[in-house]
Amino acid sequence: MYNSDLDCVEMANNELALAQIIRTLSDQNETCIPEQSGGFETISIGNLQNRLTVPINATSAIVMVEADKTASDLSRVIRFKENGSTPTIAIGFGLGDNDVYRIKGRTHLLNFRTIGIEADKTHRIQVQYFKNSNNIIAVQPNESDVTPLDITPQFS
Repeated sequence: MYNSDLDCVEMANNELALAQIIRTLSDQNETCIPEQSGGFETISIGNLQNRLTVPINATSAIVMVEADKTASDLSRVIRFKENGSTPTIAIGFGLGDNDVYRIKGRTHLLNFRTIGIEADKTHRIQVQYFKNSNNIIAVQPNESDVTPLDITPQFS
C-alpha cells in the first residue's frame, strides 16, 4: 500500500524500468526460465548473508527489492556484492524499496551475496532468472555444478 502520490509515481517508474529490462533481455535472446524449473525465487534478507539458488541454465537475473516498511530509510535497505565476498551493513552496493537490479553472467549470479542494513528488519528480494534462448551456456563449471564421472577402467 502506498501513502502518497509520490510513492505511486516511484512504483510506476520502477515498473517501467522492469518492463524495459525484460524487453532488453528479449532483444538479447534471453528468455525467462519457468518457475517450475527454478526460474523464480523469493529470498528473505535479514542480518545474515544470503546467496541465490541459481538454476543450472541461468545466464542472468532481475532482482527486485521489497523493503520491510518499518525500516528507518526505505531508500537503502540491503547491500550486495557480485565478487563472492561478503557485504556488510556499511560495505557493498545499496538497494532500496522497489529498486530493480540486473545481474548479468553466470559467474556474477553464483557470486551474488546480500545482507540487510538495519538490525531486526526482514526484506525480500524477488528474483527472475533468464537463460540464453539458444540454450548455449558459456560456463566454467564449479564443483557444485558437475557430477564427477567414474572413469575406472573395467577389465573382463
